[in-house]
Amino acid sequence: MWPEWWYGDTDITPSLATETEWTGSAPGNIFYNNTSHDVTMTYAVVQEDGQGPTHTGCVSSISGSYFTMPMNVTEVKWREDDGTPCY
Repeated sequence: MWPEWWYGDTDITPSLATETEWTGSAPGNIFYNNTSHDVTMTYAVVQEDGQGPTHTGCVSSISGSYFTMPMNVTEVKWREDDGTPCY
């Protein structure tokens, strides 16, 4: 997880790097799951007056994406496959 939007090579330090399940709070705009496991990621919208709505999504292994607005990731755990697609 990186706290800034960027494209290409960067020297920006990740705000979160883990190969295990994790809880806490890390700011993020771009994320990448470089493990062999699908993960469930919980995140909250960052708003001027504090934390906004919380969402949970699946991030498949060896893939990534970006948030369209600043988020705080609060939990990463191994996904329990319930048959729903993981993107």
